[in-house]
Amino acid sequence: MVQGLILAGVGQFTLVDPDVVELTNLNRQCLYTIADIGKSKAETIASKLTQIDSGIQICILRKKILSKDDCMDAAQGAKLIINCADEPHTDMINRIVTEAGYALNIPHILCGGYDGHLSFLGPTIIPGKSACWYCYEHTLDHQLDYAGYEHLVITPSHSQGGNIGAISAITANCHVLEAIKVLTGFAAPTMLNKAAELDFLTLGIHFRNFKKRRSCSLCGAKTKGATT
Repeated sequence: MVQGLILAGVGQFTLVDPDVVELTNLNRQCLYTIADIGKSKAETIASKLTQIDSGIQICILRKKILSKDDCMDAAQGAKLIINCADEPHTDMINRIVTEAGYALNIPHILCGGYDGHLSFLGPTIIPGKSACWYCYEHTLDHQLDYAGYEHLVITPSHSQGGNIGAISAITANCHVLEAIKVLTGFAAPTMLNKAAELDFLTLGIHFRNFKKRRSCSLCGAKTKGATT
């Protein structure tokens, strides 16, 4: 994803990742090679990206984001937060990022995951203009309860669900396009108040709309700076 943003002209990044490159990363993360196994992911990416554009500015933070304060510290001064993390699990890290995004008044993109033939395209959230991640979760829980289904937390483990590089690349680049729209303003982000599932068996996209809840503690009508 960051490679696509650099090629689009973005020139400043903060990369937050405590992990090292593993063999299981190589099928879907195109900047890593076998020679990078065991090295810091963030430092390796930074090195490869400066070979694409030597003028970019990259700050590396080798830490886990476990709280709103962690995320706020990492995102100070940013124009956009893009969440691609999946630990401790996708739902929790999205809550942390959306809380930090609202506290700092920074737009944020909550990227999805992929499993089998489905990929989740997460929402683009602009504080004061769109619904937040909590509104999406509330809508999803209501729909699942109504339909009689159980919500399952997306696993961070590749051992429980394989992945295909082409699927992850398409998913990532969909979010790159969203980021370009947010940063440049040349078009309205497609994923405002929306989430989607991309079915790679049919190349069909199922969009799920959700609305801002007036009672939401983060973005609702009674929240400072929120719109109705």
